[in-house]
Amino acid sequence: MTSARRIVLPSELFRLEEINMPEELASALAGQAVDIEVFPEAPAGTRRLDLDSLPDGLPFLIGDDGIAWNGHWPARVLYTDDSGRMWRLPRHWLTEGVSPVIEASRYEVTHESRWYEFWCPPTWWDLWDANIHNMPAVDGGWGAACVEVSVAPIGIPRVLWRGPSGKAWRIPYDWRRRCIRLPDCDGLCGTACPWT
Repeated sequence: MTSARRIVLPSELFRLEEINMPEELASALAGQAVDIEVFPEAPAGTRRLDLDSLPDGLPFLIGDDGIAWNGHWPARVLYTDDSGRMWRLPRHWLTEGVSPVIEASRYEVTHESRWYEFWCPPTWWDLWDANIHNMPAVDGGWGAACVEVSVAPIGIPRVLWRGPSGKAWRIPYDWRRRCIRLPDCDGLCGTACPWT
């Protein structure tokens, strides 16, 4: 079910800090090859679960007959450090590498600045990839959460979200503005599109 792999972690320290790794561990691991475990994607309802030992933190479904099944589980990437603590790594580090900082967001900063803005959180699974274990407290269910953005003349912008417990979690700067590539016109207008 799981597979062991070896990957090279990003060499930029801030990438590891953005997934909420402590600075000391991030410094030691930046650019290093590490052994990881990869749990493959599992579509909902494909694995029967034991009600007495449900997976910790993973969604599951219970049918009318009382049988438990897995919810949708995307691929998961786990790294275990020398002290035995398990860290989740972003799934895209397996295939695409590290997403680049959006070039349009690289402004010339002349003085330190801090501000608050609203942010629509990604999926629960994305938050887990950044080792964030609680959902943002948002207005209106899946609305926008308030995050603190800070920039300085030297360095990468930092984005912090304070969870319901008051703990500050760092979120990847790239998550503030995510772009997706849409198919070309024929793809959008094709019969496979659900809205046509």
